[in-house]
Amino acid sequence: MEQENDTDQRISPDCLLALIGPSPADNLEGHDTAVLWRSEIAAQMVKSLFQLRNLLESMGENPFFFGPMAVVADLQKSMLERFVIDPAKVMARVLVSTGHGPDILIEQNEWLAIPVSYHLFYNFSYRGDGMD
Repeated sequence: MEQENDTDQRISPDCLLALIGPSPADNLEGHDTAVLWRSEIAAQMVKSLFQLRNLLESMGENPFFFGPMAVVADLQKSMLERFVIDPAKVMARVLVSTGHGPDILIEQNEWLAIPVSYHLFYNFSYRGDGMD
């Protein structure tokens, strides 16, 4: 009889957390919201691309000041627009028109959070069976 009670006991969430140790999900920094650092880095990279385009454009508009580098800057600007910026704009328009956000990293977080929250609720919720 005593052995049945030992095998029927479930592992508590506190025991699992003690085994795992601290993780980034523990919020040791004390943030009041989620910090989407990968999205912030990607957004900064996109902003930098547009700033680079503006810099190359201003260099190409001043051939008397930059000399032959103005021609090179103008060529680089046109290549940057054609192969990087214009496809990114088109993809952002397509994603927004289909109802998706242009930030794929946030969608990946949602894809992960939904099944994890379901399994946590299913496995650790109180079922009323007398087990605490």
